Amino acid sequence: GHGEANSYFIYDTEKSEFRGIFNLNHQQSFSPTLFLSADINLTLDRQFYQDFSETTGVYNMQYLESSAFITKHWEKYALTTELRYTEDLYAVNNKATLQELPVITFTGLKQQLADTPFYVSLDSTFTNFHRQNGLQGQRIYLTPMLTFYNSPLPGVESSAWVGYHQRFYNTYGGDLAKGSSDMGILDVGASLSTTLSRVYDMDWDNLKKVQHTIIPEISYSYLPLKNQDGLPFFDYTDRQVAQNMISYSITNYLTGKYLSPDNPSTYRDLAYLRISQGYEFSGTRRDVLTLVDDQHSFTDVRVEAKVNPTDRLSLLLDSRFNTYQPNISSINIAANVSDSVGNAARIGYSFSRDEVRYLEGGLSISYIEPFVFHYMTRYSFDTNDFLESYYALEFKQQCWGLNFSYRERPGDTSFLVSFTLSGIGALGKFKAF
Repeated sequence: GHGEANSYFIYDTEKSEFRGIFNLNHQQSFSPTLFLSADINLTLDRQFYQDFSETTGVYNMQYLESSAFITKHWEKYALTTELRYTEDLYAVNNKATLQELPVITFTGLKQQLADTPFYVSLDSTFTNFHRQNGLQGQRIYLTPMLTFYNSPLPGVESSAWVGYHQRFYNTYGGDLAKGSSDMGILDVGASLSTTLSRVYDMDWDNLKKVQHTIIPEISYSYLPLKNQDGLPFFDYTDRQVAQNMISYSITNYLTGKYLSPDNPSTYRDLAYLRISQGYEFSGTRRDVLTLVDDQHSFTDVRVEAKVNPTDRLSLLLDSRFNTYQPNISSINIAANVSDSVGNAARIGYSFSRDEVRYLEGGLSISYIEPFVFHYMTRYSFDTNDFLESYYALEFKQQCWGLNFSYRERPGDTSFLVSFTLSGIGALGKFKAF
């Protein structure tokens, strides 16, 4: 097995209490079919990450999650037992935070029925929901599925499926009376796709060939509308969203083949582009990334792209376009560039209509050994102010390192120093002010 453990503890003289965190990540393989994994994150107080974290998105996170699972798999089946513990850092205490102790999952992989084009599969989960205050109980979730595969024409692949989502509950505590409940919902769908590809000869340095692959696909999914208000609510699995939607997507891949006198042929993904949209005949949609107007049947057009002109430069795009307004619902775009000696730069822009709009960037410079300079910033166009600015200077030696960092956030300024030993990690990190 292998893993990594980190801890950091101090005594806060202003609060007269011990503060700190403990992190453990471990993977253990007992046999080719038995595997253990643990990701443990614990803290002594809820304000620790806000006061001491150096990572954007960590110092203001709400939930600190820990999990450990063991998986046993066979040729056609898999069994997983998992413990999930969550700490709500925004709450006064953790008594009302829902824990999943344990989650037992049994999966039956798709198996062909004799020599027919039909396959059967099963997903099943048992979850014990526990907390001191509020609704508790157990849920059994079964999803058997029958899938049909066929190739109606050369190069054309089709599939159709019918499944059933069955949930059983035993609940107690909270405002609901103790008791049991259950509900089943049908799941029907189909898809049709084909793969088209062509290889182009190139003579651009070591790039000798480029393969362009296009995968157009059309799919349909149907879940009937059912009133589920009588069921307990632990998570969104308890509220299956009705759907009667047809969707299309067009996916493009560009793959390059490189040849050089010193190395054998290598392949690299040069570009990826996917365009997709759906049409809802009835029912509702849940889109957590953009605001959804239930009166409109067409979903936003989603465009996803990734371009890698070289192995040191990448461009990423994820956007959604509202065809009714028309306008951009959301867009995330980023560029990353680096070299072989540790210099790197990145810039990104995020926009979600009526939600957020900010620019972020970062820079790492290592021209003067043994020093490395880091800079990161985020600027909000909504408030016309910097959300955060971070400066750091690393002094690197073969076996140890010293890091000085300065961070500015609205209403908070901090300076931290950390000492690192190779193979051990950061020691003696402290907040100077």
